[in-house]
Amino acid sequence: PTFGDNFDWEHVHFKFLIYYLVRYGIGCRKDFIVYHYRVAYRLYLEKLVMNRGFISC
Repeated sequence: PTFGDNFDWEHVHFKFLIYYLVRYGIGCRKDFIVYHYRVAYRLYLEKLVMNRGFISC
């Protein structure tokens, strides 16, 4: 997918959530640390943006 008007952000968010839950073995809500998830997601988005050469103004 490419960035733009038709970029499916919901798919990206959901895909990362599933990856995160599996990668870190999150099986219940008490194991989910919001701060850690946000940091991991921010790093994931930065990597995605850098790999696609997308620059936001």
